[in-house]
Amino acid sequence: MKNYDAEQVHSIIKQQRKMTFSLTLLVILILIFSVTIEKIGAESEVLPNNFFDTKKDLPLFEIPQALLEASMSKAGFSPKGARIMAAEKGGELLSIDDMPKALATDLKQALEELNRKGFSEISEKEIKEITEIKDHLISSDYKIPNIKFQLSKLPPSISKSYQYLGYTFPSYTSRPYFATKAQQNTVLRVFQKLNSNDILVIEEASTTVGSVQLMKAFVNVQVDALPAIHEVKKSKSNISYTMINWMTPRFIYTLYAVGALEKSKQGLVNIADDLSKANH
Repeated sequence: MKNYDAEQVHSIIKQQRKMTFSLTLLVILILIFSVTIEKIGAESEVLPNNFFDTKKDLPLFEIPQALLEASMSKAGFSPKGARIMAAEKGGELLSIDDMPKALATDLKQALEELNRKGFSEISEKEIKEITEIKDHLISSDYKIPNIKFQLSKLPPSISKSYQYLGYTFPSYTSRPYFATKAQQNTVLRVFQKLNSNDILVIEEASTTVGSVQLMKAFVNVQVDALPAIHEVKKSKSNISYTMINWMTPRFIYTLYAVGALEKSKQGLVNIADDLSKANH
């Protein structure tokens, strides 16, 4: 049985907008909402806009594995794709051919554009959520309240070379009250390289509260012998950052680099590798 509370769904949607495989996760989240609402007998297929603010006790959505897999199949996923999407634990790679035809077409176009340009274009607002993240820190405290898991240990390559600036949550820029009052599944810790303006952001979530599935066609590096996606994000105004996504048995990670580090693919991979190995 998979359990999803309203805060988890909102947090995951926000987080995955930044990831190459966001379309896939958005599809599954839409289906989760649809199945859940049918199950509880709601009159509308859309939750009210103030749902996350007005509910004092967040509801728990319980979706049987078989029902979720059946929903994936009905949406056009292949049997293998439906099984992977509905799996309790992530880690198994998804093939574009296992996706619904319309989504597969979009993903192929996205991959072709990525390979041609060497980067993915995102909005100015999205790019600034990372490049200007220092303006959106909640606190510089090391102890972070409102999270549902124990934070990763920092390897020496980070703790000895970077200064900790503080933390924030994915929903903070758009929903500050919600981000500081509700329990969070994902946290971003922000660091600045010593004697430099380079910024390193560690975004992490525990696999106990969710999982992700990487698209095999987008995997282009390995972190700690695990498949990972390294990608450059850029806005029309030519502002950019680099990111790397991967998943371990314990954590779902995204590292963001702004500055000189973003131009060193191997440098970011090395830091990701150190972080992953420090948390076996």
